[in-house]
Amino acid sequence: MPRLTVFPGALSGEVQAPPSKSILHRALICSALAGGNTVFPPAESEDIRATLSGLRALGAAFREEGQALRFASRREMCAPAEIDCLESGSTLRFLLPLSLALCGGARFRGRGRLASRPLDPYRDLFVRQGISWEKAPGEKLDLQVCGRLHSGEFPLRGDVSSQFVTGLLLALPLLEGDSRIRLTTPLQSASYVDCTLEVLQRFGVRVDCREDGYFVPGGQVFRPVDFQVEGDWSQAAVWLAADALGARIWVCGMSPDSRQGDRVVLDILGRMGAEAVWEGDRVLVRAQNLHGTTIDAADCPDIIPILALVASRAAGVTVIENAARLRLKECDRLEATCRELTRLGARAEIRDDRLIISGGGEWQGCAAESYGDHRMAMFLAIAGAGARGPVEIPRAECVAKSYPDFFGDFVRLGGRVHEQ
Repeated sequence: MPRLTVFPGALSGEVQAPPSKSILHRALICSALAGGNTVFPPAESEDIRATLSGLRALGAAFREEGQALRFASRREMCAPAEIDCLESGSTLRFLLPLSLALCGGARFRGRGRLASRPLDPYRDLFVRQGISWEKAPGEKLDLQVCGRLHSGEFPLRGDVSSQFVTGLLLALPLLEGDSRIRLTTPLQSASYVDCTLEVLQRFGVRVDCREDGYFVPGGQVFRPVDFQVEGDWSQAAVWLAADALGARIWVCGMSPDSRQGDRVVLDILGRMGAEAVWEGDRVLVRAQNLHGTTIDAADCPDIIPILALVASRAAGVTVIENAARLRLKECDRLEATCRELTRLGARAEIRDDRLIISGGGEWQGCAAESYGDHRMAMFLAIAGAGARGPVEIPRAECVAKSYPDFFGDFVRLGGRVHEQ
């Protein structure tokens, strides 16, 4: 799928949301530590495959059984490991402290922009514990860590990525002594840590929330539990945004009480004039007159591109604030979103860490750029369905990172696609 051209056309029907990628990472790791349980449904995304491969490298045993993954009874996970994270920041940041807790380290490899994504919060913590940290120069990630993680106090910045907090929360219960994570800055994307705490609780692991962080008792045992993964709000947001723009797509498998941070898409679209309609576990949104609003990107960076697309058709001005972290994703999503909106004929500009969109216009066809970023490719597909002319999307296969069947679902919903 080197390049796709998406032609204008109405989207309608029903789509099953993929299982939540963020919850699935956590559930798979906890399942490997517990053993003897089942996780379903599995996902085929590259990020999840990277985590499963990494867990196997650390000594976990599991097999596919129909629409489920069954983990073998718990055994010691300790193997000299080399882990290919592909381009998954979650895999890297979750398994890195786990490898230090279980087997004294591992070698981590990766591709794309993974080598340039921040790791300083971990390096500072681990080097202070005497852990060896050797990162080879180059465009591809090649990181060797060696040493044992010890319990104690972990002062940690909360404004770089919540993934560092999650990684420690997954590893610290395994240590002999008690530990404390002390946040030295306010925590961004706190909802992702809430998901981590919820999954840990399901597996019988205790974490006490404190005013400035978390207290984690040591010597805990992960309890096997069969785990059903709910639908992914990050992916559902793409179809719900399409609804707000005139499609009629029911998204199935969603939890109205979800703790996923990207469930906020319903609140944001609601502020823009789109009403959510629920029927059981399926949801769509309806909109007549969209209008601009202010969006705080700090806790929902993954859905900002698609929300920016909606904003470009809403009357008035939309201001997306606290968007600096978008620059640290698979591409500089802040710059990419602004540039692609402009290519489509919308009016957008960046001021510091804000994206300001003057909406109300139509989109034109264009030769776009996906930047090899799954979120940008999906953003452009929805734009192509509603543009006045075709939109060309290079490197559209990048959707495999999180939603491999995205374009299959797009076509089943009436999307018109030509592969070149």
